[in-house]
Amino acid sequence: MLCKVGPITFQTRFQPHLVWTLEQVNQNIENKTHQHIDARSKARFDGIAPEPRKGIRSGHVPSSKCIPFSQMLDSSQKLLPADELKKRFDQEGKNSSLSLSLSLSLSL
Repeated sequence: MLCKVGPITFQTRFQPHLVWTLEQVNQNIENKTHQHIDARSKARFDGIAPEPRKGIRSGHVPSSKCIPFSQMLDSSQKLLPADELKKRFDQEGKNSSLSLSLSLSLSL
């Protein structure tokens, strides 16, 4: 049984120290200090499906791994526990010695 939920207000707090600039992304391509995880669909990662926003190029950041956001959720649509996320990342060949950087594109 589905229940109806009325409109809600979601407050966000921008944390600029968590957002990379294009220069930082390019430096990471060179230096490989972080493993970049792309959470978009595989088709968008591969450049097969068009990007939904104008002006965004198809494809992915060099050396990034694709782990779609939908695969990071359990059956109730909640984020998987940390140990299960680690297993999922390891399955995709995430280098466990590197910190993560993550990119995704969602419409809310």
